[in-house]
Amino acid sequence: MARIRQRQEERRRRDPASISLRTPDMATYSNTADNIERDLASDGHHLWGLVVYRCVYDDDARWAECIARLRRQIDNTMQFYNGMDLMDKFRLTVMEDRAHYDSQQPWDIREHFSDWAATAPEREQGVEDKTGFGLSVRYRYCIFIDKETQDSIVDNVPILDRGTLTDTAFVKIVSKNWMPGFGATRPEYEEELGEDADFGWMMVQASGVASFLFYYLRDANAWHSAYRPPPIIAQA
Repeated sequence: MARIRQRQEERRRRDPASISLRTPDMATYSNTADNIERDLASDGHHLWGLVVYRCVYDDDARWAECIARLRRQIDNTMQFYNGMDLMDKFRLTVMEDRAHYDSQQPWDIREHFSDWAATAPEREQGVEDKTGFGLSVRYRYCIFIDKETQDSIVDNVPILDRGTLTDTAFVKIVSKNWMPGFGATRPEYEEELGEDADFGWMMVQASGVASFLFYYLRDANAWHSAYRPPPIIAQA
């Protein structure tokens, strides 16, 4: 990821036109808000955002605080990149169904998310992905919140006045397009392949989840370079 930033900064020095109008001190390709705006235009979409699965139902108050803090991290990121104009187009979609999602695992959620994402672009954006290879992050990755994830966010002591979470708070990101050939779908496969295998989900710092998804994972091949096996928390 550091190499990506280095290449983009080199491009900025070579091409002054690549400077972000939102943040003139950085390259436009390093500005998450600029990237989201470009991606919306490229995809023909008018909405962007995240899909969150609630897989813990022991305390509604803690859940509400978890979602509020996650939303605050998105706001902080967009404020940093001077992109609050895009928040009118942002959707944080929460999948809540105790009967279906309580205590579910990432491989179970992947199945539901895949079914949802197959038709969601046409419903939400009015655009059908005829190729099956759409790059929109909203329909390729979802956030999985179990008790471990919720506790890491709610019990975190934020830094700064704006409520930025520390590096120990995380979310779990599930890749829809991951296939068994790259890792494991069930615990028995995880044990067989070892702790360094790609299991199709990873832990990412909650404070930078927007940049991680919409900056690093937009590229179709980025998952494999960005992946960190749990319990390592990928830095955003």
